[in-house]
Amino acid sequence: MVEIKKSILDKFVTGDFESFNIIYYAYYKLIKQIAFSYTSDNSVSDNLVQETFLLLWENRDKVDSNNKNFKYYLTTIANNTCINYLTKENKSKIIYKDDLETNKLYQEYDTINQNYYMFRIKQILDKQSYDVIVLHYINNLKYKEIAKIKNKSVSTITSVASRAMRLLKEKLRNE
Repeated sequence: MVEIKKSILDKFVTGDFESFNIIYYAYYKLIKQIAFSYTSDNSVSDNLVQETFLLLWENRDKVDSNNKNFKYYLTTIANNTCINYLTKENKSKIIYKDDLETNKLYQEYDTINQNYYMFRIKQILDKQSYDVIVLHYINNLKYKEIAKIKNKSVSTITSVASRAMRLLKEKLRNE
């Protein structure tokens, strides 16, 4: 397991580029594996790795060098970057009706409606449940694929999804 020394994290937080390079090379392989597990595409996963490290650099002031969870922080950035990419990719594949006027209206309504429900779902569910629901229902991944990405068993993912859907139906029934 890769572990970065506190002194390197201290320097990184202050903007030291050499310490950033040490972190980059120490975690590159892990972040690449995470990105590839989402996309199965080397080129796209390379871009997601770069975006992950760019976000880390831009948010270095939020890194707590005393915290032992740096790896968790970095992998969370990677997972969120990948989920955001897949969500955007999925939205770009939406097929609209022929009529341009109707198309614009449907698109605006769908976007507003979808944004509202995504916001509400994020409010209602915990992080793990939200990720599973997004990956399964929005990005059309199978439970087996999600289990591999999340490093959990298929039965755990199925259970999380089932509980999340029950909770969402209960909370969103009257909206």
